[in-house]
Amino acid sequence: MSSFGGAAETVGIAIDAAGVAVIVVGILVALFRFLRSGAKGLDAFRRMRQDLGRGILLGLEFLVAADIIRTVAVEPSLGGVTVLGIIVLIRTFLSMALQVELEGRWPWQRGGGQREVCRAGSGGKGGVMNPDRLSRQLRLGKDAHLDNRRSIVLSSLVALSCMGLISLYQMGIIKHLPEPPLKGLDADRVDASAEAYAHLQTGDAFPGMVSYAVTALLAAMGGRDRAVSSPLLPLALAGKAGVDTVQAARLTVQQFTRHKAACMWCLIAATATLRTALLVLPEARRAWRSFLLRKPFFRH
Repeated sequence: MSSFGGAAETVGIAIDAAGVAVIVVGILVALFRFLRSGAKGLDAFRRMRQDLGRGILLGLEFLVAADIIRTVAVEPSLGGVTVLGIIVLIRTFLSMALQVELEGRWPWQRGGGQREVCRAGSGGKGGVMNPDRLSRQLRLGKDAHLDNRRSIVLSSLVALSCMGLISLYQMGIIKHLPEPPLKGLDADRVDASAEAYAHLQTGDAFPGMVSYAVTALLAAMGGRDRAVSSPLLPLALAGKAGVDTVQAARLTVQQFTRHKAACMWCLIAATATLRTALLVLPEARRAWRSFLLRKPFFRH
């Protein structure tokens, strides 16, 4: 299997896991809302059933996306493509059937509902925003959360630049990573080690660049009040920042314990990761409060 195919398979597995996690969280949230409401009767059961359906529907979207990505990883044989095609068809049919059950119409039968979403988007509500208004908010808006998001984008780009420099070394484009002549710094040894090439059949700087680009994208998406209109975006960013911080800490400790030296560029990227984790907290808290207060919990 090629390096690209292996990477696609790994990404597909990760998205599969995310889809399963979304379904599990959807079930837990539906049960939590049902128990917390204390309501009884047919209406309470119907609301819980709708929450369950929406959680499963969202998870199925992830699973279908993973199957599509994984098609580039399989050997181009008729049997492999056929099996994946059948899986995609089954999951797509389940997704459409759930949508009919929840909304009472097929996905292509939008009618007036779609126009209502567009009208809401022009006002910046419903999770959709007019592009002109979004442009003004992101470029000219003044808000504490927006300032933090700008700082996160800047930190991510600094870390991405560090990974870009390391990637040049790991591909042999440059033969030496520049560093101050300080004791304990040896980027060449750290970034040429076997551990740096242990995953995805490539140097670890390449997935690092992708990761920091995703962080910057999550910070840049949505308008000024996205913690209220689209709370899942700040929560996803906070979750990713937390995972990244744990990973950065693990790799930093690993540098000193295994190599008795550190890579200056890796330390800069780790510092940027920690800074991001601190910056996401205020908006994530606001998004979490908004997420809990939403009714229904999963919107159409």
